[in-house]
Amino acid sequence: MGVDMRPSVRLAICLVLSLVLCTISVNAAAPTPVKEGNGAIFGGAMLNANSSGANETPFEQLPAIVEDYTATWCDNCVYVEEALHHVSDDTGALVMHFHRNNDTEDPFGIPEGESWWQRRNNDGVAPPTIAVNGINIQEGSVPNGNNLEEDYTNLVAIKPDIGSGDSQFIWHLASDNSSGAFIWSLQPNWEHGDFASAASVNNYLFIIEETSTFNEGSNGIEDYPNVIKEIIDLGTESEGMVNITLPDAWDGNDLQLVLIHEFILLEEVDEVKEEGSDGFLPSITMLSTSLVALIAAMSRKNYSTK
Repeated sequence: MGVDMRPSVRLAICLVLSLVLCTISVNAAAPTPVKEGNGAIFGGAMLNANSSGANETPFEQLPAIVEDYTATWCDNCVYVEEALHHVSDDTGALVMHFHRNNDTEDPFGIPEGESWWQRRNNDGVAPPTIAVNGINIQEGSVPNGNNLEEDYTNLVAIKPDIGSGDSQFIWHLASDNSSGAFIWSLQPNWEHGDFASAASVNNYLFIIEETSTFNEGSNGIEDYPNVIKEIIDLGTESEGMVNITLPDAWDGNDLQLVLIHEFILLEEVDEVKEEGSDGFLPSITMLSTSLVALIAAMSRKNYSTK
């Protein structure tokens, strides 16, 4: 005589199979952090490179950091940079200009600047594009709101959660006026906000030229401000020293040193838990055995009541 699959038996099978599927789903979704990814940037402590000096800036006095991807032939960039100029005057934001590298019409691009931009921001974007505090990107010259100044003012107000601390450095210019020792120190509360959730903080020395004159620029700006000249990776140590040789200025003697910090994020990836790990995660074998036993028991019960 065959087994009569009564509703109670079918219900038991459905329940156990549901538990099996839930268990498989739980096993596959257990996350574990890995050190990977780019986070917000902060900093902006600055000194003229043409003389020795020191800068110690409390976190609450650090400016917002605006990265502007631009080119000397880019007409729309003029509207963006005029708006950024006004926002910088109003808020104290530091605007640094990344010019396209390997551009026959723009002499200001450098490989390190292009690599930084492509690594951190959208690959393949065209100027004008800005990134604010390493958190938000806005492409083009068409405002999202009423006007570009309003857009950029709103973006500048969105800052990383860095709490209290200091970003500081000492610059000792050598007698040759073209090299020197750069000593940096980052003193945060490592248990606060973005510091607590980051894998690490990477430090960089940006060398920028305050004004670079290029009359051949087809967008008519001529005097291009805060052009990135060099980016030096200082590593993840919270303090240290490096000897550097200053890049040649395009014109004049107006190179500036800027200390920038970048959060390296913790990313979550899925990791399949192995059988026998902690927690109540019954194996498929155990569930299958339970299913067979349950069906047999309920079948005997159904048979005995006939």
